[in-house]
Amino acid sequence: MVLLIAVFAGGCKKSPTEPDPDPITTEKGVENLGCGYDVFEKYADVTIVKARLLDLNKLAEANLIEKKTIEKSVFTTSSGTTVSEYATSLQVQAELTGSYMYFSGAVRASFSQNRYSQQEYSYATVHSIIQKLSFRIPIDVSVSEIKNYLTETASSKLNDVSVSPATLFQTYGTHCMVGIIVGGRLDYNISAKSSDVTGGKSVGAYANYGFKSKFSSASISTETISESQWGTFSNSKEERLETYGGLSEYGQNIINDGDYNNWIQSINDNPVFCEFASNNSLLPIWELCNSETRKTEIRDAYATWANDKKIIQTTTPHSCIIDLQVKTSGNWSSLADVINENGLIYYKLGMDCNAGAGGDYIAIYYALGLDDGSASKLPINSIKFQNHSVGESIPQGYVKASDIDLNKGAGGDYIYLCFKRDTADPIRGLKLHDEDNGSDIFSKDVKTGAVFYDIMRQSNNNIKQDLNQGAGGHYIFMSYSTDYID
Repeated sequence: MVLLIAVFAGGCKKSPTEPDPDPITTEKGVENLGCGYDVFEKYADVTIVKARLLDLNKLAEANLIEKKTIEKSVFTTSSGTTVSEYATSLQVQAELTGSYMYFSGAVRASFSQNRYSQQEYSYATVHSIIQKLSFRIPIDVSVSEIKNYLTETASSKLNDVSVSPATLFQTYGTHCMVGIIVGGRLDYNISAKSSDVTGGKSVGAYANYGFKSKFSSASISTETISESQWGTFSNSKEERLETYGGLSEYGQNIINDGDYNNWIQSINDNPVFCEFASNNSLLPIWELCNSETRKTEIRDAYATWANDKKIIQTTTPHSCIIDLQVKTSGNWSSLADVINENGLIYYKLGMDCNAGAGGDYIAIYYALGLDDGSASKLPINSIKFQNHSVGESIPQGYVKASDIDLNKGAGGDYIYLCFKRDTADPIRGLKLHDEDNGSDIFSKDVKTGAVFYDIMRQSNNNIKQDLNQGAGGHYIFMSYSTDYID
């Protein structure tokens, strides 16, 4: 999806006695300075600028419009593993304070509803901003002085108690823009399941990589992402492209580097408001009121207005490990791949924990269930081992998976598998690794690129727990993953 926006200069015939306008007021894009903006709608979008609050001509006559030539290309990335986190990154970019979900409208416009309404997705936007000019009221001009330049209509409505705050927000937005940047902006929006954001990278890193892949000439820095990691990410990724400014015939067809550069060149003659200037360029409209009572009324209503704009996300239940068992036999083939006990289905991790040490064949079994509490058992969120031979106890809050020693029949240390249950950060994947032959065995449906964490010794958190400790044989290690498997 490409959003096309272009601003063209225009005007009405003036009478012979009408004075020529100040040249600065005829600059493209400056007409948005002093207008209102709702910070709960889309981010820096010229099409949703609200009604005028400040008289542009009077500001120009008083030399209160600063113009600066910038001619700068900037890349910024907004991202988050929740819509709230994503909105916060936009909030920081606009230098807004408070705990509200600012620019929730950007979330709705940039991502499909089935994405932003579900907690399982992560979101990112790469902003390619071509900054041409900035216009602003000087920073040292006080709010009390700015109020002198309100239009008659705006001043009347702001101070008329019969005009509801909601009406003001609908007409003027929540803030007055006292500093803007004019040029062009391309937004590359991307979302994917959080479980597909692998390799310890952020979704923002994947967005930067995707942007650079499309537009190779862009001077954006990227992290190394392997082909397999990008492939996993692409399984659920959704991309959208929006342009602000430049020629629409270029903006609507941007699919490669040449299109991107043609669009950038077209911004010279077709600039628009595309970004908020730095240093507090958004002034709350209640600050422009005369009485403290009226200021308080509008400021209090602002909280309600913000709450109504929030996006509520729902949680989709996901698969996780809900139980563990240890089984033993004198014959590996007699340890079934799948067993049904106490209403649960257990799957065998297909590696003998006594490999190379002799003794009994030992297998670890796991059961899967949902993490929303609907299963008969709570999720397992931590695994440790108790080495009874070195005096370790069962860790507080943990239980033994079984009384079967993982070295049974092979001598060596008495090592027991223990776990703890909690709904926070459930374990979703398991892995057994044979250091001697380099083989790995995974639990069901673990995805390529999932991040695994080694289970360390209780007595020394810097050393991985060998399941064959003291028994000789192969070095067998266990690790876990909290990445989604569905």
